[in-house]
Amino acid sequence: ARRSLVTAVVVPSVLGLTLTGVVFLALWGVSANSVLPPERYERLSVGDSRAAVEAELPRYAYPASSVDDPPPPPAGADECRYFLVTAENGLPPVYRLCFADGVLVSKEEIERTQ
Repeated sequence: ARRSLVTAVVVPSVLGLTLTGVVFLALWGVSANSVLPPERYERLSVGDSRAAVEAELPRYAYPASSVDDPPPPPAGADECRYFLVTAENGLPPVYRLCFADGVLVSKEEIERTQ
């Protein structure tokens, strides 16, 4: 009976801690790989081709749904992507890059306060 009780308590606890650790590692990995360093951002210019811009971008874009109340996209933009400026806790600013017809038409840094 004692071994069954230990198994019933220890096994779920170990599995829960392991799963929590894996989730935090995955979130950290995505966050670390969605940072666009300022020196790379500065190399981007409005008018650059999408292919040239993509070569400078990190592996993942930051989820647009995580940016509350962004300014409206420029007229004619067919896609805007967001990237973290730094990997820090809280609400670091994000870079927004907008494209139209395969060309970068807007780049801006958006401060977040909420």
